[in-house]
Amino acid sequence: MRAYKGAAGVDLEKFFDTVHHDILMDRLQRRIGAAGVIRLIRACLNSGIMCDGVVIQHYQGTPQGGP
Repeated sequence: MRAYKGAAGVDLEKFFDTVHHDILMDRLQRRIGAAGVIRLIRACLNSGIMCDGVVIQHYQGTPQGGP
């Protein structure tokens, strides 16, 4: 068993704001064979963000904290 002597702090808060949709979908399609699942994931990514009653489209980042 290896004993670790250090620790690293990592802040993932902004990571999910910069995920590129096309790159993510390409990687998922390589691992997931079900086209329906891929379409569902793409729909979630493309759903947009509502800010003050206006839907804003985005092309990178993943939704967080919502259903």
